[in-house]
Amino acid sequence: VAQMPSLKEFWNNLTFESFPPLWPLLLRGWSFLGLGDSDAGIRVLGLYVGFFFLASLWLCSRWIGGRAPILSVALLGSLPAFVFIVGANRAYGLASCLLVLSFGMIWRMVEFPSRSRILLAGLACILFVHCVYYDAVFLCAMLAGAALVAIRRRQWKTLGALAGIGAVSGASMAIYLPVIHRSS
Repeated sequence: VAQMPSLKEFWNNLTFESFPPLWPLLLRGWSFLGLGDSDAGIRVLGLYVGFFFLASLWLCSRWIGGRAPILSVALLGSLPAFVFIVGANRAYGLASCLLVLSFGMIWRMVEFPSRSRILLAGLACILFVHCVYYDAVFLCAMLAGAALVAIRRRQWKTLGALAGIGAVSGASMAIYLPVIHRSS
């Protein structure tokens, strides 16, 4: 699907893809740069996604006030299936990266709310839900947990920002309704 000659054909063939178009568009851009024309080029992209996952795990650990995520990296690295999934030519690795980043950014927004943190958390959440269809469920769970913390702290503006992030992220998925309708 990522190699379709035009974006119109790309969109029309999304019914044969099991992911929203974020990952195929990333592959399309990678190929446009001349890096996705071989198996080795695609594997390099998977390697970069794996490095991005490690960086996002490390960054999220720092954001929530923890130490270096050595135990997390050791546990996840010891699972061959996880290493395969993160580096594979599928959207699951990128979705894992965006899950960790969304979690960390939502945490930072709840701890120290600011306009820039709200916008960055919203952008990460929108990218997250556009990676795999069922990521909307995980985002809903993260936002619900953050909303409970905001209610307990009586942070009503933060609660409104969380509701806004959820509403915008959910509404942005509406563009896939025709694709889902065609495939069902």
